[in-house]
Amino acid sequence: MRSVRVVVVVVASLFVPALAACVVEEELGEAEQLGTLNQGTLNQGTLNQGTLNQGTLNQGSQDGVWGVTLAGWSNSGMALTATGVSAGKLAATWHKSPACGGPNTSPMRTCDWYGGGVVTCAAGATVSVAAGACAAGVRSMVRVCAGAKPCAATAALAASDAACAGAANPTVSFRCPAVGSYFAMVAPKNVGLPAPFPYTVKPTPTATVRRTLGGAQFDGTTFDGVLGVAPDGALIRYRVVGRGAATLATGALDPFTDLYRIVEDADGTTPLCAGADNRAVPLTGRWRGDGTFVDSSTHVTLACRIGVIAKCYLHGYRPWAAGPPGASMRDLHQTCTRAARADFCGDGTSYTVTGTPIDLYDRFNVSAPVADGKPLEAIWAREGTGETSGENSYGRAPVCLSKRRWDSMPYEGGGLCPGLTNDPRVDNGEPGSARYCEDSAAAWFAENPDNVIATDSGTNGAGLWRWKKIVGVDYRTTAACTTTGPDACQAGYLFGKQLEVFGYEPPREPVFLGGMYPPDQPADLLPENAIPLYTLRHLTTGEHLTTTDATFPGYGPGTLDGYILDDSCEETSATVPCPAKRLDLVYKDGDYLTTTPLEPVLGYTGYVKTLGYLLY
Repeated sequence: MRSVRVVVVVVASLFVPALAACVVEEELGEAEQLGTLNQGTLNQGTLNQGTLNQGTLNQGSQDGVWGVTLAGWSNSGMALTATGVSAGKLAATWHKSPACGGPNTSPMRTCDWYGGGVVTCAAGATVSVAAGACAAGVRSMVRVCAGAKPCAATAALAASDAACAGAANPTVSFRCPAVGSYFAMVAPKNVGLPAPFPYTVKPTPTATVRRTLGGAQFDGTTFDGVLGVAPDGALIRYRVVGRGAATLATGALDPFTDLYRIVEDADGTTPLCAGADNRAVPLTGRWRGDGTFVDSSTHVTLACRIGVIAKCYLHGYRPWAAGPPGASMRDLHQTCTRAARADFCGDGTSYTVTGTPIDLYDRFNVSAPVADGKPLEAIWAREGTGETSGENSYGRAPVCLSKRRWDSMPYEGGGLCPGLTNDPRVDNGEPGSARYCEDSAAAWFAENPDNVIATDSGTNGAGLWRWKKIVGVDYRTTAACTTTGPDACQAGYLFGKQLEVFGYEPPREPVFLGGMYPPDQPADLLPENAIPLYTLRHLTTGEHLTTTDATFPGYGPGTLDGYILDDSCEETSATVPCPAKRLDLVYKDGDYLTTTPLEPVLGYTGYVKTLGYLLY
């Protein structure tokens, strides 16, 4: 997966799947393990934490968590208000515990208490605090807790229900606890009073009373994640169980960002984010399954570090920050999420293989290029963010792709990539027509100010193509032939043609079947269920056969064509669904053909076996 950071979305009322906008810690997990996310290098992959599955934007162990609602947050039995994200950290203010629902004047009660705030003090010193709303004529009570959170009456440092002495609030004196802070709780003596309860908290000696939460105070905070596309999905309760500092792609600590460990509240163990370091970085807004960002006043995103939302954030694109002149950090971050997961169609689908190392940089040098010899892969245009009539129209496919990358993509999108229509392999070559990424990134940046991000790629996926002979019905399925040159495969095969037969216009030849790992893929970047795919040639007829068998009766020894995934995903115990593209070996009159059920060939109805699954 491209090493980019992933983020989970927290919504004021929901969580979203697929893009799985859950906030997960830097999506640097895989890159860090492989040591490739250095000097600005990112590993290409899906936007899920594991894959940003919005198609591939899912980040986390809980498939389909797409955000966190901003409504319904609580901590220590007290509701929180003003919830959200502020500059890379969760934000909230103490509010109150649930209403009593009936008369209750007991100072021991757990209901109808307000969070007065936390006060720092000198450990062991005698301090006092007066709290209440007596000046407003409301009889009041006060309770003081050690530390920075509300507590039960039995755990209080001090408490008073002396109501009011004229306009004076009840006051308690005590020794500052060893932790060096105390929390003041305030309540009306009589419950059921009309809001608001205009209380004050006055410590002696004078000190700041902080009602906003910060740092470790967020431990124990619960909120609802949205399963499905927010705001319409079902809700699942999550709880923050830890917090820590963020490390940037450069290895430096990020003073602006806190990372949060989040688990399901029901069992206290099932993590929101996958991986050993299952933390998430918080961002405003939310992401959709097609990869678009939507500014939101009701949801936020908690992005798992293993996903590209977090990776791009920790790579230096802080959406809330002021960028260089002419740069929008929000736009750069969003464009980065497309580039980092190889979303060449601009629809949320990743067109790369897990572990592909990339260098990602921009025209403003927020992230600078790395001189490590990787060839230019793609140029990405600025992607704005917004929402119009429920649909976001700002998604962008790349401005150009390298020849090698085009070899792993269908012609003109093939109906699969609505945004990828600038295909130089079939363009007429006239001025203004589509181009390969053969110029330098600097030249593309200079050509158009909207060209803002470039990616250099060291390893790419391979495209598996089905070639058809010009004469006869012989087919050859292989990733070894290029579609980016005039001598694409070998003489005798159709190239760049569309033939209309009886009013039916078939796909352009050759036919793109899907992506797979190339034969030179490093072994440590292949998953355990990757299996080799070989191309063999018949000893008599010279016809080709592509299969997972290194030897086949009547054929010479095979050459490695690439790697696909085995059929272990079909097992009932599998936790990950099979990719959409199954690769089968079929036959007609003894003639073998390798193709997918999605791309059948007339007459080849004899099923031999399923070879495995293509990556996309």
